[in-house]
Amino acid sequence: MVGYLRIRYIQVVDPTVHANEGSLATLRVYVSGSPRPDVHWKRGRRTVDTANSARFRLLDGATLQVVGVRRSDEGVYTAVADNGRGRPREAMVTLAVDEPTRWGGGERQSYSRVISVGPDLEVLKC
Repeated sequence: MVGYLRIRYIQVVDPTVHANEGSLATLRVYVSGSPRPDVHWKRGRRTVDTANSARFRLLDGATLQVVGVRRSDEGVYTAVADNGRGRPREAMVTLAVDEPTRWGGGERQSYSRVISVGPDLEVLKC
């Protein structure tokens, strides 16, 4: 007889992730369960579209990566793990967006832009 299978845990690596505008942010969670849970992300009541977006990617089946972070990306994101057994589990991560790095008393600005070409990422430093 097969025992009751469920999600064992969903663990947040860093509850608040800071990222500069234009950079890359990684909202990392680990999940465990049998069968392995599917993970999707929400911001508010809306599901983050990782399948059709170049800016939002689902890595390793659980981690959300935001490419080219914008000020409007700031907020609370919820990872939802569901394997069809029992209740889905949720965990929240806050994305805090900081100003681009400034050098020389504000006279010069230095910031990175992340561009995506297919599956590869390139970081341009300006």
